[in-house]
Amino acid sequence: MLSITGLGRLPAPTRKPASASANAGFHVAESRPEATEAAAATQLTNAPSAPDSAIVQDRAARRHGTDLLDALADLQRDLLGTPNPTHLQHLATFAQNIPAAANPTLRATLREIAVRAEVELARQEMAPSHAPAT
Repeated sequence: MLSITGLGRLPAPTRKPASASANAGFHVAESRPEATEAAAATQLTNAPSAPDSAIVQDRAARRHGTDLLDALADLQRDLLGTPNPTHLQHLATFAQNIPAAANPTLRATLREIAVRAEVELARQEMAPSHAPAT
């Protein structure tokens, strides 16, 4: 096991000697317009035409996970006040329609959130009605 036993001294910083050309002033090399245009065309040609599908897929999955967490928060607030049946419907919809994620960690996290949502939905089905008795 590695342990820290104290602070040590750092070596003194060293500087490289300045070259003679550095003292000559600031210079910008002239560029050929045709070379610059060719480089720009190459960059545009090599640029991706559409975002990477994995990035788009993960972005949609994150957005869905955030919506699912928001629906769980709505249910939590309902438990403290008046229940709203539409919140349960939204939660059920989000829990059943989990999009695929390219990132395995994100995929596992979404599945865990969906399981939590399913547990809460099952608890609500088993809970006695909060409607006032007549």
